[in-house]
Amino acid sequence: LLISIAQAIINIEQNHKDDPDPTKAVFIMVSLLASPTDPAPQGYQDTTTIADLTSRVAAILKSVGNLSKDEASDMMARRFHVKRSVLNPPAGSGGSAAVKKLHTKVVDVDGKLMYTGSDNAYPQWNEQFGVWIEDVDGIKAWEDGFFWGFWERAVNSVM
Repeated sequence: LLISIAQAIINIEQNHKDDPDPTKAVFIMVSLLASPTDPAPQGYQDTTTIADLTSRVAAILKSVGNLSKDEASDMMARRFHVKRSVLNPPAGSGGSAAVKKLHTKVVDVDGKLMYTGSDNAYPQWNEQFGVWIEDVDGIKAWEDGFFWGFWERAVNSVM
């Protein structure tokens, strides 16, 4: 998966070299950071920090792209964005309702192809599946109606 992400960053860089549009990048929204005191995160929380994920992708990008450390760092800063999701209790619950857990995975490829579902990168747990969408107008509606708002509420963090 990390090799695919690194290759996607290289492809974006090559295809959009002179394009200052900041949306020409890989955007990853990771789930809540697993708490060491939570005895049952129920598989919805992440144990990898954003700093660890970023450093792993950067190392692979450097190797796959045959880049210097500075070139890889520059490309990562422009073409790789990660935030941690913030999922508050439903409106009107007064905070008493359980925080909603988001298990859906979404892959949006240049606004032209999108996967949404709950298929995991590892086959030993929750082998559920989703759908691929090739309707550009539908993908744009999803981006504008959901993703960018969710992205704005997400947290910039190294954790």
